[in-house]
Order: sequence, then C-alpha cells, then structure tokens
Amino acid sequence: MGENWLFNVGSKPGLVVFRIDNRSEEISRVANPGVFRSDDCYLAIHTAVSSSDLYLWVGKSTKKEQFAKERLADLEKSIGNIGTISTVTQEHESGVFQSFFKQGITYVQPLVLKKRQNLREDVHVTRLYHLKGRRQIRVAQIDVDAANLNSGDVFILDTLKTIYQWNGKSASRMEKGKALDLTVRLRDERMNRVKADVMIIDEGKETDLFWSDIGGQKPIAPASSVGEDADWEKGTIGIHKLYRVSDESGEMEITLVDTEGKGLAQAHLDPQDSFILDTSTDIFVWNGRKANFQEKSRAFAHAKSFLKEHNRPDWTPVTKVAQGVEPALFKSHFRGAFTEYIDTPDAFNQRVKQKSKVAAKQRQEKINVDALHHPEKYAIAREELVYGIPDKNYKGGSFTEFEMFFVKEKKTHALPEEDYGIFYSKNCYVVRYSVRLRHGGFKHVIYYWQGRSASTDDNGSSALLAQEISQSYGRSATLVRVSQGKEPDHFLSHFQGFCVVRNGHRENWAEDIGSKAVLYQVRGTTEMDATASQVPTAAHSLNSNDAFVLVADKVYVWEGAGSNEHERATANSMVDKVQDAGNRHVETITEKSEPAAFWEALGGKEAYSNADFLTSQGDVSARLFQCTDKEGVLKVFEIFNFTQDDLDDDDAMIVDAHHELFVWLGSNATDNERKQAQEIAAEYVKKADDGRDTDGPIYVVNAGYEPLAFTVYFQGWDAERKSNDAYFRRLTELKLDTSVVGGYTPPALAKTTTALSPKEEEEVIQKKKAPPPSGSSSVEDKSDDIPFNPTKLFVDYDRLKTKPTPEGVDGAHLEAFLTEEQFNEFMKIDRATYYKLPKWKALRVKKASGLF
Repeated sequence: MGENWLFNVGSKPGLVVFRIDNRSEEISRVANPGVFRSDDCYLAIHTAVSSSDLYLWVGKSTKKEQFAKERLADLEKSIGNIGTISTVTQEHESGVFQSFFKQGITYVQPLVLKKRQNLREDVHVTRLYHLKGRRQIRVAQIDVDAANLNSGDVFILDTLKTIYQWNGKSASRMEKGKALDLTVRLRDERMNRVKADVMIIDEGKETDLFWSDIGGQKPIAPASSVGEDADWEKGTIGIHKLYRVSDESGEMEITLVDTEGKGLAQAHLDPQDSFILDTSTDIFVWNGRKANFQEKSRAFAHAKSFLKEHNRPDWTPVTKVAQGVEPALFKSHFRGAFTEYIDTPDAFNQRVKQKSKVAAKQRQEKINVDALHHPEKYAIAREELVYGIPDKNYKGGSFTEFEMFFVKEKKTHALPEEDYGIFYSKNCYVVRYSVRLRHGGFKHVIYYWQGRSASTDDNGSSALLAQEISQSYGRSATLVRVSQGKEPDHFLSHFQGFCVVRNGHRENWAEDIGSKAVLYQVRGTTEMDATASQVPTAAHSLNSNDAFVLVADKVYVWEGAGSNEHERATANSMVDKVQDAGNRHVETITEKSEPAAFWEALGGKEAYSNADFLTSQGDVSARLFQCTDKEGVLKVFEIFNFTQDDLDDDDAMIVDAHHELFVWLGSNATDNERKQAQEIAAEYVKKADDGRDTDGPIYVVNAGYEPLAFTVYFQGWDAERKSNDAYFRRLTELKLDTSVVGGYTPPALAKTTTALSPKEEEEVIQKKKAPPPSGSSSVEDKSDDIPFNPTKLFVDYDRLKTKPTPEGVDGAHLEAFLTEEQFNEFMKIDRATYYKLPKWKALRVKKASGLF
C-alpha cells in the first residue's frame, strides 16, 4: 500500500483498522474489524468530530511490534489532532478498545498451509470459541476439545457445514446474546462456497453429530472450574488512585489526591496541572489545557515507572488523555456527569487538600432506609455546576431561531414544520434553538433526541452530528442529550404542549398502521410537560388516572376519572395533528360513559387499571430505587424521572407507590440482590412515617410478567418489550428461534406473591387477607383438584394472554390456571359451574373471557 495508506485517514468520524502482515510488513485496510490474527499487529484509528484516538494492537506471536510502533508514529504525524495514543496486547484489551467492536473481538491463530494446497478449494478449519463475562464479553479461540467446555459459559464450534452455539446451563443471557451475534457473523462472512447451518444447543441436548464434530464426548466441567463472571468483572475494577503532578510550589511534586472516600469526581482535576489515574489495569495520564511541558513530561515518565515499581504486566496500557476529549473508559472511573470544566475558588481550595489515605476495603453496610424516605436530610453539601438553558419563554433575548432535523444515513434532514413535536421511537432527531441576547451575542442550545428503539448507528450519528453543530458555534452553545420519555421542561417548552411519540420509523409508520386504530396515552402535571405516547390499541392500555386519544373511524378523547385538567386539555388540543390530515368526527367521552363503538375500536371491552386510588388520589406518582451489588456490596440508588428503560435486567428494583410496594426482579439479578431487595422493601414499609399503612402489601414482580397495577406507573409501557428475556428477543430478531435443538421457551412465570419480611421482623409480615392490586395474582387457592391443572400452578390473567405460553401451562385450557378470584372475575362464572356446562356453552364463555 506504500505511503498511500495514510491518505485521508482520520478525516471522517468512525473506526478504521489496518493490519500489518507479520511476514511481508504489508499494510492493508481491514474490511470487517474485530478479527485479529495472533501473529500480526493492527493499527486502529477512532475518529470523533474534534480528534482521533490511535491504538496499536500487538498479537502474542508477532515479530513486527517495532515496525508497527514506527507506523504508529507516522500516523500521529499525519493526523495531527490526537486525543489519546494507546498500545494494547492480545487478551488484555482495555474496555474502551473492546467497545469499538460491537460483535466482540475474535482471535485467530496463524494457519500453516501444506504445500500445494489450493486456497480456492472448500477447505475449512474447525475452530472452537469461548465467550465469558457478565457485561463485557470476551471471545477467545481455544483448542477444539470437549474437555474445554464448562457449564458456566458459551462456546461456538465452527465446522464446515454447521456452526454450533453451545450454551452452558449456567451461562448468562448476555453471553448467549453476544454468541448469537458472533454465530451469525461467522455464517455470513464465510469465505468459501459452503453455506453453513446454525444450530443452537443447550447443555444436555447435544446431538451425536455435535459430539463427533468436537472430537468425541467428554465430561462437562462445572461452572466453578473457571470462576464466576461477576468475580472476573470485579477483578477488572481494581483500586483507583489519582496523583497530581504540579510545579506550582516551585518544585515538581507528585501527590496523591484525597477523595475523602467518596470516589473520583471531575472536580478533582485541575486544568493547570497533569494527573495520573491508576486503576490497576490501566494507567491514564490526563493533561490539563494549561499544564506546562515539564508537568506533562514528568507525568508520563512517572506513569511508565509505575509498571516496574508495582510489578505490573508489560501489557498494562499507559494512555495519554487530553482535557476536553477524554475517552469513555477514562470518564467511567469518575462519578457524576463529566461536563465542560469551570474552575471556582471553592473547587480549587478543595483540590489542593493533599492528604494521603489508604482506601478501605469494601464491606457491606446496612442500608439506611431512612435516607431513602428523606434524602434531603442526608444530602452532602457540594458545589454543582448549574447551566442556564434558555427555554421557549426566555426573556433575555430579542430574536430566536428554532429548527428540527431527523437523522438518516448519518446525515441530518430538515423536518417540515408541521411535523414539529411528532417523534418516532426508532428515529433520532437534532434540534437547534438560538437566542440573540439583548446585550449582544447569542446563546445556542443543540439537542439530540434518541428514540427508545433507535439503531446503534443512528444513536451514534445523532451524537456526532449534534456535537459538530455545537462546536461550530463555539462556547456559546450548550449540547443536551434527550432520551425518549425523559424530556426536560426546557425542551418540551418549544412544542407548546404538543409532544407525541409514535412507535416505529418515521418513513414507514403510516404504511405499517394502514387503517388500524391508534391509541395515545396523555400524562403530565402542567400545561408544558403533558406528553402523549402511542400504546397498544387495546382496552387494557387504559387507566383511570390519564387521558387517552383513540384515532379510529372517528376520534375519541377518553378522559379518565382521575385525569387532571392539563392532560384533558392536551388530549383535546392534539386531535387535529394526530389525524394526519384526516377530518374525522371528534367525540369527547368520560370514563364509564363509553359507547359500544369505542370498545369495538379497541378490540373489545376488557379489564384495565381502574383501582380507587387512580381516581381519588390525584396524579399517579411513584419512586423507583435500584438495588445492585455489581461493585461487591449492595447499594441502593433512587432513579428520578424514570421510564421503562430504567428497569435493569441485571438488578432488582423497588417501586414505591405509597399505598403498595413492588419488588421487581430482573431475570439476571443475583440471588443476593433478590433477597436483600425484598428485605429492604419490608423495612422500608415498616419505617415509613408518611401516614401510609405499614402493613400494606408488598408484591414481587418478575421481569417480563408485570401486572397492570405495576405498569400503570410507566408512561407508554411497551407491550412488545413485555418479555425482558433479551436472549429470546435476539433469537427472534435473527430468525434463529427455529435453530434451537429441542426448541426454546423463555423462563416460566415465577408465582407472584406477597413478599414476607425476615422472620425477625414479624411485625411487618403482610396481612394474609390483603387483596392483591388490580392485575396481580394471588398464589393461594383453596379449591379442590382442578381439571387440567393437577399441580395447582396459578398464573396471572395478563400473562396467560401473552405468547409464548408459560412452561407447565396447557395452552388448550388456559382458564384452568387462573386463581379462584380471577376465574370468577374474567370468566363471569365460578369454576365448579363452568366445568359442568355443555361443551358448546363453555366454549362461548371462554371466548368472552379472552382466553380462547
């Protein structure tokens, strides 16, 4: 490729990877980054809008490392505006380097060809890949031997005619999902003419052909033989230490920054100096904008000496970081938002306190439940940077400009003004708001709105495009990321009470909907923050606390008995826009006065959330707490302005609805998180001093099977995401669900129960007579033997209506798995009488219940 390989490198945002051949030193651009030969070196250039980061990847058996370093220097001279430069070695890649390769990193051993071998023939070498990790999955090629399999991880066996994905019985869904992506990639990138089939095998369902292809059946090693994923993940964290390198006193000094046991924050960094961040697995040298040459040089030299002084492996990366273009991995070690730096006298005085302290070993402490009830009592006095973001009603300006763009194919496209305020969940948008100040100058706010279901490419493009626009205005611009469902008031103010989110793509939403009815949920507490979200067009989507707009042959504005005036006003005012140039008759109806045509347009009348508290206690509100032990000890955090996306499948969550409490268990939550979340919930109710019933019910809800009483607290609950089994969703997306040996069924619904407090907390034990909330199931049923349900497995009505059918449930007799209470409610007849009916009559009752 000669020197031409340097041409135009780093000129466009994105990732570019070059391979340096171990034999010929030839440099070639990699078409599909992510596969690394162990005997080669690679140069990776990741370019953002303002700078480029350079990486040198060194294979285990390469002999061209020095040559590669020289080419890295050529790159640095050619590109010029460099953010970071790092060297990474095989099997010791940093987290930020791994993040560039969405399909994971795969190692390939050098292939020694026999003489006269024809590369055009269909020659395929069988390979075995090992995938391990909880959140950061690493892929490694290992020897093809069944003895290398273990029950805790996922393995891919790549043969000539079949690509097997073997799932250990204890493998995480994150590992399975990453393996699916790699499996499809291996299938689609076949270089020979043989198209391989994909076969997914769970441990214990192996076929004879699988054992034959892997070299013969051998005992499977237990998961414990290779360690826990969580332990592996915790082992990558290390003890973080921050050192300040400064000659402010007249002499060069290197001092340990005192974080006072609160963790690292951006306020600990000073633009006048250089800093060394030691995370035990990575070393960063951060240079402030005003740091002098001597400080920068001394910091880097001292960082290199860490490797020898602390007996670090040779592969430990030392990365230079410039202020303002910090990589995500560097930022991830700091708590709080990493914002534009502003110095203040108080912050300076805090930073110059240099007290050496040894970090204490983490130990589990009792969760302070009172702090959850009264966070204001325990708030730490701290300085926060507050930015004045002008809204639509900003009074300091004489002239304003507002425009919106949607993102498509990595470009912005102007949005017609008539579409302002209508967003689509699978799209991203960029919004510019400019104000000419009365005293001169401008203020610019650049928003980038990202839909809940937008693609990774669109999310990345919207951020880069918005950043590019922001930087073109210099320091007068503020960049704001907005996530669907978490729009701030200053953003919503520009739409004057009209903000609608539809499910799907802007380009084909109308075509997909066709003549079908569309239902919108309207929720808010003020004229400006009331927003509308498309929800499934079904009666169960309604709730008495909100207003809804149903667009069918005519337009219905449905006002729930507990809806407020702002929700009702927004619902009535949005009618013209959501009709899409239609001219339908509009009818406003109140709850319990619905005509038959309304229920018909919704697909039939059925149960919805209409409990008394939804009509008598004002606006529905709740608090969400996240319970996680990913750092080794359990911690509880409150999540504000929450949405469905905040339910983390790896953790347990607590939803406080005042009159009742829910403990939501993610499918990948640890046993410790599940146990402690229920104990904390019981203590939380016991110590409440807000007038609630301290013997109120606590309900345990499993991910994917949330009852209506739970989902009512999440605006625009997405029914399609009701199953949080990410692995099953990925199987379906890739159309591989039929490739699973023996078929695949998501985990069955764990019986929803009232959570009991610990035995020592007997006074908090729930009242057995407490009725469950609307939509929840009770597991107690004192009836005699039930036809078609000899095990007395009871499943919630809403779950029975959702495919796939839960494990252990007879799909032909769904009604048999209702509790006695829900049987009477939905079948409109008691169980004993129902089973005495003639078959034709029983069938009519069953159809009316919605369980046919």
